[in-house]
Amino acid sequence: RRAPLPGVDPALQPALDALLARYLAQSTSEFLSAYRQASAGLAHQWRHPAGEALTLDLLLIERAAYEIEYEFAHRPSWLPLALRGLQTATAHLLASDWHG
Repeated sequence: RRAPLPGVDPALQPALDALLARYLAQSTSEFLSAYRQASAGLAHQWRHPAGEALTLDLLLIERAAYEIEYEFAHRPSWLPLALRGLQTATAHLLASDWHG
């Protein structure tokens, strides 16, 4: 079980988790749809079938690292949230079958 978000009433945490999961799934789907539409005309093929997803994972890891640096400098109490983002992104990448 992960630590609760800073400043959130623990009773609200399950509803917030569900909302966040729905938002993440929808925003990821919308982003990938827009990316695919914008890149459809490019003469490019991924070398690995999972290349698109792997690239997104790496970009999310890069963004999470930036967020860790920002929260450390400006809002240290939010650092656990930024660290959770990095943990989620790296776990997803490590669980993928990118090396096969």
